[in-house]
Amino acid sequence: MLLLRWGHYIVCEKILNFAKQLGVREIITIGGFAEGKEVQNPKVIGAVNDSRLLKKYKKYNIDFGVEHSVGTIVGASGLLIGMAKLHGMHGLCLMGETVGLPLLTDPKAAEKVLESLKKVLGVKIDIRKLENTIKKMESKIKQTEDIHKKMLDTVQKDDQVKYIG
Repeated sequence: MLLLRWGHYIVCEKILNFAKQLGVREIITIGGFAEGKEVQNPKVIGAVNDSRLLKKYKKYNIDFGVEHSVGTIVGASGLLIGMAKLHGMHGLCLMGETVGLPLLTDPKAAEKVLESLKKVLGVKIDIRKLENTIKKMESKIKQTEDIHKKMLDTVQKDDQVKYIG
């Protein structure tokens, strides 16, 4: 496990060294912010490696701890912006609010992050495919919820079942 963690540092260091050779002065990473519950209208949560960047990015409707307190950002998203400071680079991390289930993608959160990224970078990105994916995902989630509701109704009707653990 310790070797795996060192591997993250080695990979991030190589990425930052390469970026520095290209003259990069600021990096942006993206990820998810696990809420532990379904989020109907996800926000974009942000973190920076220099408080002077807050003014620059607040105008993009990014939540920098007003409604959320950002703790530790795990993985490359957090490690890169942390290590970027050591390389003299500014760093911004954009995270979409999501339920945080490891095997469940969240296209709504991804869309929100992409919308913010488009504004920050001043670029146009066609997200029509993502919008279609969101509709399909919402349909599948609704089917799953319906199945779970039917199962719960069946279990609750059975007086013999008092505890499920």
